[in-house]
Amino acid sequence: MDPVLVKKLQAKCAKDVPVNSVTQELDVRTPNAFDNKYYFDLIAKQGIFKSDQGLIEDAQTNRTAVRFALNQAAFFDQFARSMVKMSQMDVLTGNAGEIRNNCAAPNRRSSDLLNAADDDQGFAADA
Repeated sequence: MDPVLVKKLQAKCAKDVPVNSVTQELDVRTPNAFDNKYYFDLIAKQGIFKSDQGLIEDAQTNRTAVRFALNQAAFFDQFARSMVKMSQMDVLTGNAGEIRNNCAAPNRRSSDLLNAADDDQGFAADA
């Protein structure tokens, strides 16, 4: 990460600053504009998240990220295509999907817990 940005972030997150009062834009150049400057940030090692910075550092995504940094029209075109594609996805309704409490893991359902308890009782009875 860019050492100048590191110092700015460290100052923002000083021990005497309440945690719930700290905010940080993900696009450090033009946080209030929709443009391709986010990709410039990545080239300058100013990605806030390691996963974002990985777009430049990874061989598979570097070419696209650099192209978007150098060509705003290409970024806008791909963004528009992606939004259209996303809008055509079918929405899951009823029990066909879930809004996860934790994105990394499915929600626990009470029926799952009951089934697990029933299974455990069966094993205990066999022992």
